[in-house]
Formats: sequence, C-alpha cells, structure tokens
Amino acid sequence: MRTNNSGNFARSPLVRAALVLASFLLLIPIISSQINLTSAHWIDAESTHGSVSAGTLEPVNNLACRDSQLLSISLGRDQVQIDWQRPSNVPLEIPIEYEIRWTENSLLGGTNTGTLRIPGVSYTHTRQTTGLLSNLLRLTMTIEVTPVIPGTSWEGPPQAVSGRILDLFGLLGIRLTCN
Repeated sequence: MRTNNSGNFARSPLVRAALVLASFLLLIPIISSQINLTSAHWIDAESTHGSVSAGTLEPVNNLACRDSQLLSISLGRDQVQIDWQRPSNVPLEIPIEYEIRWTENSLLGGTNTGTLRIPGVSYTHTRQTTGLLSNLLRLTMTIEVTPVIPGTSWEGPPQAVSGRILDLFGLLGIRLTCN
C-alpha cells in the first residue's frame, strides 16, 4: 500500500498554525495603514472664552481706637478699645475671624508682643505686665487687626492703631491712650 504524504502535510496542526501566523503577519501592514493612531490629540472645533481673576480679602473698615478719656465708655485706665467693621468684599454668609497682634515698646528697646484670634469686631486691650522695670519704661503700643477666613490661607492686610503708655515710674498709675 502506497500513501501520499503530501496530503497529510497540509493537514498537520503545526503547518496550519504556521500558515495562520504567516497570513496574519502579511495583513498587519494593510490593517495598520487603515488605522489612524493618536497620542490623545483632540480634534474638536468647539471652544469657550472667559476670564480668571484672583480674589483678595480687603482690610477691615473704619478701624477706631477709644480710650478711657472718653466718658461715654467704661474702660479702665490701663485699657483701650479697638472697633472696626468687617471687610466689605466678603459676603455675610462667609465667617471671618480677626487676628489681633499687639506690641508694646519700651524706652530701653524691649518689646512685649502677643497674638490672638477673635470672631467679633471689637477688642479691648489691657496693658500687659511683664515685670516692674519693663512696666515702668514702656512708652508706645501698636495694635494690628488682620481679617482671616478660617480654614483657608485667606488673610487680608493688617490695619493698625497706635497709642501711648503713660506712667511716671509707677507713681501715677498706668494709662493707655490712643493717638
């Protein structure tokens, strides 16, 4: 019996796999020439226009300093009251706090400073006492009010009031006055 090996050769699984692979490799250049590859470039004629601006937080309004020389308010001789209005460019539904910084300067160049944050639009400053010699030689004070939106980095520019600290070596008692 005689067999024909030529017919079995074409039916072999290995040969079939090689023919399918060769056919696929021959089709790749044809298929890829039909596909437009992109690197995420968009071709779209639609556009929009607008402007972007940075917001700012304005300083407090109508900053005023009152001392005990005014008979209509009850302040101690060692106190001054600072009043202001909230910045006008912030809607009322946005809460604002105010950072208060005070500096008391002495004749010898020393300073006494402090900082606190309050929610209201009024602050009563009481002269700070640090020691007998420094208390006797303090001459001036400066109080700054800075608006701050809590929980953000928004901070307006500070506004300042200044005053004098009058004390004749403790003999007359401490007296704060606004300039």
